[in-house]
Amino acid sequence: MKSFGLLALVGLVRAAVPLYGQCGGINWTGETACVSGATCVYSNEYYSQCLPGTATTTTTANPTTTTAGTSPTGIPSGAITIGTGGKYSTISEALKDTTSPQGVAPLPFTFAASKAPATNVTGGSVKVVDSRTFNISKTIAVAEVTVVPGGIRELHWHPTQPEWTYFLEGNARVTVFASSANARTFDYQAGDIGYVPPTFGHYVENTGNETMKYLEIFKTDIYEDISLNQWLALTPPDMVKAHLQLDDETISQLQKVKPVVVGPGAW
Repeated sequence: MKSFGLLALVGLVRAAVPLYGQCGGINWTGETACVSGATCVYSNEYYSQCLPGTATTTTTANPTTTTAGTSPTGIPSGAITIGTGGKYSTISEALKDTTSPQGVAPLPFTFAASKAPATNVTGGSVKVVDSRTFNISKTIAVAEVTVVPGGIRELHWHPTQPEWTYFLEGNARVTVFASSANARTFDYQAGDIGYVPPTFGHYVENTGNETMKYLEIFKTDIYEDISLNQWLALTPPDMVKAHLQLDDETISQLQKVKPVVVGPGAW
């Protein structure tokens, strides 16, 4: 009997959540009692953690309810930012009192993309942010594209990098072309994410009644795309005619400057 009681006690000790372990939160099904000397502290509705404290081991009746911890003396319990505390009302004022023997970083670490000008085209607009406009951006490039109702982001592809597409506003239909005449079509709405492998031709159509906006995101320093329309326009007409069996009228409508986004009735 004594051996059984000892084993049971060991099991209880092992069941206690160790220091810095999770002890609560939505959908949490594990232990909620912390080891001696630690307190289960609420972080957010999905996560509570065993942190050092003066309280003894506590157990929460509901995994989503935790025991509040105490902050070290002198540290504010809430966030204090420039403009809400101290003498500085702007970041510029704070920087005037901050100097470093190494000097100032030669390149900015922020870029006001919302204030950058967009290039307006017949069916919407496009704005590109990469290392050419934001010098320190060596591993990410972004294009913000808007398409009017009935418009389309023309058929194009990206030669070296896959595209991650994040839809911000409106509704879209994307058709992606692979090799061997394989193609797939997908419908998207605001909040959805798409993926297009490199070299896969694709277009993005606005299927809604309001302007559609989305981001084209790439892990690279330079944004690159190839327009099918422009590519064919810059190919000798006789070669285009021989390979694609297009007539002279169709070939004459190809554009040597990429349209990017085409308005309704133009495609």
